[in-house]
Amino acid sequence: MNLPAETLLAERTKEAAQGRVYGAHFAWSHLWWACAYPTAGVLGSRFPQQSFLYGGLLALAVLAVTLLTSKPSPSAA
Repeated sequence: MNLPAETLLAERTKEAAQGRVYGAHFAWSHLWWACAYPTAGVLGSRFPQQSFLYGGLLALAVLAVTLLTSKPSPSAA
């Protein structure tokens, strides 16, 4: 199923807060683009044959750090 983020945000956010939520989503996604595009460029230019491998390993490292440092939500139990 392909659900656009805007639809998901609209369904799960009160109307009064939607502007702030959309703005935060825009800023967060563009922050990651600002990190990902230069990283992909550096990996592609320095390691043209292994850039996909190194990018995948870097993504797994970021995921591991995120999972190890994030707290579960109180309602997750």
